[in-house]
Amino acid sequence: MFKKIVAFIFSNHTPRLRALMWHFFLNRDSSAKAYICKPLIFSVKTVIWGRDVVILKNARIEGVERYGSKIYSPVIILHDGVSIQQNCHITCAERIEIGSNTGLASNVTVTDIDHPYQDINRPIEQQDLIVKQVSIGKDCKIYNNAVILQGTTMGNHCVVGANSVVKGNFPDYSIIVGAPARIVKRYNSLTGIWESTLFDGSFK
Repeated sequence: MFKKIVAFIFSNHTPRLRALMWHFFLNRDSSAKAYICKPLIFSVKTVIWGRDVVILKNARIEGVERYGSKIYSPVIILHDGVSIQQNCHITCAERIEIGSNTGLASNVTVTDIDHPYQDINRPIEQQDLIVKQVSIGKDCKIYNNAVILQGTTMGNHCVVGANSVVKGNFPDYSIIVGAPARIVKRYNSLTGIWESTLFDGSFK
């Protein structure tokens, strides 16, 4: 009977019960009021999620606690109202923080990890990681298949176009597109309109 109850809780039909159970038994720092569909990988103890967080099917949200000879203390913070669509991939060895009401469309990747190729006599997968924190602000939208790389800091109210590869620092109200991604438009608080920019974000 106990096994049947556990199987029911972890079925695809109980995303709210899953969040509630994980809150009470594994991670009280996180909200019980979330909607978590069955993920591929979910490192419960390294993820802190707020109220009304939605995580759809086949997400891989993974904290890397050991790689090679190194020990890490990963923290993934999903603030209130964060929406993560199907097949998203978040991998963290240090810290990834996503602000409130930010939405990740399907197949988005966010990582604070890079696999360097410094020693040509060793396979890439066996070399030490390069790890730099990632911060994504509130009220952002990241469209399908975008990749947010280690060391990226994104302000509030930013939009990342589909298929973009993003690395660097981006101010509030930036429209970010391309591979590598660049700012193409920002909201100008002086004129009250969205204006085209140079790639560094300065207005033309």
